[in-house]
Amino acid sequence: MKAAVHGLPMDENIDMLENEVKAATYYGAKVENGDDGWYAQCVVDL
Repeated sequence: MKAAVHGLPMDENIDMLENEVKAATYYGAKVENGDDGWYAQCVVDL
């Protein structure tokens, strides 16, 4: 299995973690087989 995650690097001088993730939810969750492979989406509760 291969996976790719997209996002921006965190800069501790600029970015502040104000909330922690409490849980992953099923709302808006999906797994799809696309042209370039499988895609998964997960919504988190803060």
